[in-house]
Amino acid sequence: MIISITNMKGGVGKSTITQNLAVCFAHKGYKTCIVDTDYELQTSTKWAAERADDLTKVVAFAVKNDELSKRVLALKKEFDLIFIDGTPALFELSTRAIILSDLVILPILPSIADIWTLEKFVSGYEEARSAKESMGATVSAYVLLNKFNENLNLDKEAIEVLKGFDIPVLSSTLGTRIAYRESMPQGRGVIEYKDKKAKEEMSCLADELEKIMKK
Repeated sequence: MIISITNMKGGVGKSTITQNLAVCFAHKGYKTCIVDTDYELQTSTKWAAERADDLTKVVAFAVKNDELSKRVLALKKEFDLIFIDGTPALFELSTRAIILSDLVILPILPSIADIWTLEKFVSGYEEARSAKESMGATVSAYVLLNKFNENLNLDKEAIEVLKGFDIPVLSSTLGTRIAYRESMPQGRGVIEYKDKKAKEEMSCLADELEKIMKK
C-alpha cells in the first residue's frame, strides 16, 4: 500500500508525521519505507540515516520529481507500506503522488490559513482522484489535525468548519509536544521515546489508519 502525507502548505508537520507513522507500522510488523520527495532538504532521508542499528528498520529514499512514479512502483515489490513524504513546493508532484497512492493524509493546523489552503488543495485532489478512477483504481483522503489543543475553542471550531469539506477528518489528533522535536535528531519515532502522551496519540493514529486500510 502507498500512503502519501501531503499538503500545499509548509510547516504542517508532513515529514514528522511521515517518519512517526513509518516507525509505528514497522513496529506492527509491516516492512516500511519512506519516499522523500523534498530532494533539496531530504529531511526524512537524513532522519532515517540517524536511526541506530538496534531500532526497528525503516529506510528512506530521496527521489527526484521525474523519478517518483518509476521508483515507487519498483519499491512496491519490496515493501508492504510506502510512505510518500510530500513537499509543498510543487503541486504537480503532489498530484502525481496522489495518483500513485491508495491513501492520502492531509495534515493541517487548526487555523484559518490552513483551511484556506485546504480549499485550494481539495480541487486538485478531486482532479487527481478522477484521473485515478479513470484507470480503474481508487484513492481515499483524510484530514489530520496537527498541533491540536482540545481545550481551545478556536481549535474545536476548526473541526466544525472542516466538516463542511468532502474529505473526512480523522478522529485522531496530534498535539504540540516537544517529543516530536527531540526524537527526530535521534532518528526515532515518538513511540520509541519517553513521552507517554506522544506515544499514545501516535499509536492511536496508526491504529485508526490500519482500520481504514483493512476496509
